[in-house]
Amino acid sequence: MKHSAILSLSLFFQLCLPVAASGDVTADSIPEVQTLGEVIVNAQRKYVKSTSRGIKITMAGNPLSEIGSAVDAIKQMPLIDDASGEISVIGKGNPIIYINGRRMQNRDELSMLTSQELASVEIITNPPARYGSEVTAVILIRTKDRLAGMFGGVQANVSASEAMSENLAVNGGWTLESGITVFADVKADESRFKQKRFYNEQLSAGDIEYFSDTYAHVKNRTRSFVLDGGMSYEHGNNSFGLKYTFSRQPSGRFFSDADTRTDMLIPENISSETQLSSRDYRHYINLYGDFELPYKLHLRIDGDYVNGSSVSTSITNETEAERMIANRNRTYSRIAAGKVELTKTISGLEVSAGADFTNTVSKQRFMSETNHDDGGVLHPATDDVRQNLFSVFASVDYNVTSKWKIYGGVRYEAVDINYDRNHVHNPELSRNYRNLLPNIGVTFMDAVTASLYYRQNIYRPSYTTLDRNYSYVTPTLWEAGNPELRAVLIHDLGLNISYRKFIFQASASRALHKIGLIYHHNATIASNVCTFANLPAYNYLQFVAVQSLDVKFWHPTLQGILYLQDLKYGEPQRSYTTPLYRLSLRNRFDLPYKIQAYLSFNLFGSGNVEVQYCRPTWQAALTLSKSIDNWTFTLAANDIFNSWRQKYITDTDDVCFTKNVKGASSYISFSVRYRFKTTPKSYKGKTVRADEIERL
Repeated sequence: MKHSAILSLSLFFQLCLPVAASGDVTADSIPEVQTLGEVIVNAQRKYVKSTSRGIKITMAGNPLSEIGSAVDAIKQMPLIDDASGEISVIGKGNPIIYINGRRMQNRDELSMLTSQELASVEIITNPPARYGSEVTAVILIRTKDRLAGMFGGVQANVSASEAMSENLAVNGGWTLESGITVFADVKADESRFKQKRFYNEQLSAGDIEYFSDTYAHVKNRTRSFVLDGGMSYEHGNNSFGLKYTFSRQPSGRFFSDADTRTDMLIPENISSETQLSSRDYRHYINLYGDFELPYKLHLRIDGDYVNGSSVSTSITNETEAERMIANRNRTYSRIAAGKVELTKTISGLEVSAGADFTNTVSKQRFMSETNHDDGGVLHPATDDVRQNLFSVFASVDYNVTSKWKIYGGVRYEAVDINYDRNHVHNPELSRNYRNLLPNIGVTFMDAVTASLYYRQNIYRPSYTTLDRNYSYVTPTLWEAGNPELRAVLIHDLGLNISYRKFIFQASASRALHKIGLIYHHNATIASNVCTFANLPAYNYLQFVAVQSLDVKFWHPTLQGILYLQDLKYGEPQRSYTTPLYRLSLRNRFDLPYKIQAYLSFNLFGSGNVEVQYCRPTWQAALTLSKSIDNWTFTLAANDIFNSWRQKYITDTDDVCFTKNVKGASSYISFSVRYRFKTTPKSYKGKTVRADEIERL
């Protein structure tokens, strides 16, 4: 059931993006004692340092380096939120992550690293132009110097909730004294979950109110694996390399057993069963070159080639109505991209300039059928989208004095889109965009660090949201794509202030063409329809505060965010202006025998995000970690009080839709990691346009 996946992820992402959370780190220091003759000097070692674009955490001597897992270490750092299960930057959403200059392609690359391997972690909340037009946050990870010889590791994890899930990852390689490194990784995963879901639809048709209540039990089982390998060569400041990654989901099965009670249809009570199967694959080739040129110029070249395909088939049978609905979607996608960048540093001035080009092809095939009248919406169709994207960018960082720094940059993007519907060129959907995206700022660094900046970001809709196929959700609700979606443009004015262990961030933003999930009634098919639409221009404010403390063996961090917007939308027009807040308390405890314990509490407040209204909920999580030589053992319990609920209300046009989801959040997991030689591979390839790959 395509709707369930997209709706759950979309609403959860929208909740987590503007609201924030966690991060428990000894933000500044631990005592150090140095003996000078008969004089004892107590000093404070700072591990967290403010930068002009965020913060940088040094790991040498940092207690976080003893956690065992690099993922767990980063989750405890300031400005990091992991309430969704993934690493997110508070108030900025999901970051792109670089490991030794190479963009991370899947989360297992990070999970295979131990905390002892980390040299530093930099969290950037105002990225420069080189990172792309959609990027709002970046995490730069540097590991310790590599050693020659064989390296590798194994990681195994098992989790138990309503269903069991397991995964196994193995990596290894060899670094020669000559600078050549060869490496390979493989990961297999089998994940399962069960949930209870409730959908309520209220339809206002003049003076008459209609309703539809659906109670569903769902379960899912997915198998996937990833295989990659490559080589790199380093000589002095010059290096190049090649990497190939193959990922495949050979089996994905989703089953829903639902009962619906409604006064919109006859019969009024309908039981239904939905079975969804899916499979996909992707090939990814990345190559890079990093060279030092005369006159101290630095040249960087990157290239990507991606192609893949996915197939999904869903069959729904309604017992009482004797209705059958079948959908089959097949997607093929391809990306070819290249990027070149030159950098020059003179004293306190760093200048970089470059260009990138991306050619994208997305082909989607839909086949739908039913044994009942469908109002003419279920029929075979094809959507072919071809896009050329060309960008040039430049940025400047200048240290005016030891305390003042100014920086700026600009990115110009030219996008040409050709849209074919049923193999016929569609001029209305074939568009050309030209965007000039500036990024400027000034930073004062002393006892207090303060930065003021202005930036623009652009977000393009994913290709799956551009399809126009109808998918079944409930007997009275369908989901459809919207090929008329426009790109989103955000103007952002931000202020960052930090003092010792306190961080404050504020931003005022204006959103143009923001994409929101809406509901309306379609009289032709006598059902409600869920789709995406560009919202009217509106403003929003965000305030983020982080305070870390150290009280002997207890290291708490309190984080909070307040989000306000002035959005008005729909017919009849409604206001979506209820403030949304979120609080988190992270606690790290230094236990005997070097056991690390983490106890976190996350409170999600009520309020509006776009046109959704989020109801309050909370959860608590506990993690115990112990490292022994090259072994790391982690025991984690998530949502330990089984209190987490996904509760959303969307009231747009003539339809009010309520969704409540319970399950797949409370679990216990046990992980074992082993690393020998603890030497990360040195491959430094970067993705040219990560935002374009993610749109697939």
